[in-house]
Amino acid sequence: MKNYLKYIGTILFITLAVALVSDVFSENKKISYEQLRTEYDEFVKKFQEEQKKHSSKIQKKEIKLTMNEFNQYQIEEIDEPYFDLKWLLNQSEYKLFYSGIDNKNSFGFNEVLSESDKKMLSEIVNSVIQRIYNDENHK
Repeated sequence: MKNYLKYIGTILFITLAVALVSDVFSENKKISYEQLRTEYDEFVKKFQEEQKKHSSKIQKKEIKLTMNEFNQYQIEEIDEPYFDLKWLLNQSEYKLFYSGIDNKNSFGFNEVLSESDKKMLSEIVNSVIQRIYNDENHK
């Protein structure tokens, strides 16, 4: 019950804070709260439509996700999950570079990670990520 009351109190605080910020923001933009709310709702709807449009690619992580100057996500579909670190370290189709190493066994290309390097990095990253997120989930 105590946690429930704390949760309700937090929700009420956030609701009041959002209302206050919305009023101040709408006043600064010199538009009504209703117009600001309409703009926000349109933004959310557009964002959700974009997510639906890209949902298959998003699930497969075959996207390039960036932020524009308005801190809005921009999604660009790509043909492989190049930005999925786990996929990148475990795939064998492409060679990975790591600046600053001198790997003479890479057919004339320096700074190419070997398969054993990629496996080691994958295990290290996985271990760190699991520890961080498991610790966060138990707080």
